[in-house]
Amino acid sequence: MKCTALIPARYASTRFPAKLMQVMGNKTVIRHTYDNTLATSLFDQVMVVTDSDIIYEEIVSHGGNAKMSRKNHESGTDRIAEAVEDMDMDIVVNVQGDEPFVQSAPLQKLLQVFKDDAAQTIQVASLMQVMKNKNNIEIAITNYGARIVTLIVPDKNAKPVDVVVGFDRLQGYLQSTETYHGAIVGRYANRIAKGRFSLNGKMYQLGRIQIAFKACGSDTEGAYTLCETIEPPGSGAGLHRHPTYDETFIICEGRFVFEVDGRLLSVGPGETLFIPRGTPHAF
Repeated sequence: MKCTALIPARYASTRFPAKLMQVMGNKTVIRHTYDNTLATSLFDQVMVVTDSDIIYEEIVSHGGNAKMSRKNHESGTDRIAEAVEDMDMDIVVNVQGDEPFVQSAPLQKLLQVFKDDAAQTIQVASLMQVMKNKNNIEIAITNYGARIVTLIVPDKNAKPVDVVVGFDRLQGYLQSTETYHGAIVGRYANRIAKGRFSLNGKMYQLGRIQIAFKACGSDTEGAYTLCETIEPPGSGAGLHRHPTYDETFIICEGRFVFEVDGRLLSVGPGETLFIPRGTPHAF
């Protein structure tokens, strides 16, 4: 079976313009995605499908495979549909352009679903992640829109009960007239196009954070990730914590007010703030 990985890549993102051309470590996001997909050796062909001359040249100039598409597509899936019209393949895998850390194992599982389908009854498939904690709460999430397929919790009698209405197979979500089964807030949570919104007739302009990755975990063997951010007044992040890693802030310009474990701290140029993993903080 001929297996192809197509990477839809749009340049004009309203939330993060030119996101795929941002540099992480030694190369752009889109090149990390392309190179890591190619490195899995799972596909007969890997191709970036883009509406941007800039992204096209970024891939082709480094020896990669890319194809131009129309600009007026509502989704990456639509962009791929245009690209495959004149292509010969049996299986097409949609790899998102902003997945620079794509790995072989999940892609291999996805391909195996189709290879094991001797009757060829499966037309579309999606990965699912199952997680369970010590309190016997279990959740299954598919990467088709990060939908919650099942959420099993103990009832008042400690009996496990699935409290989510959904489908056992991906086809159910695709064919349903109810578009919100299992839907979470998702990728648009806390993202406001161009940093502007209207409330009660008044227009508000929010600060927009710019971020550039100088080194990522794949460059440092997992030791650290280094990024540089420019954060206008009024931007920043609400109260949160990172359960698996520490965080260090080095202030180059301006002053930042941090809330760390209930304490307010003002940090200025040349000062450093270390926040251990698991510590609630905001800035």
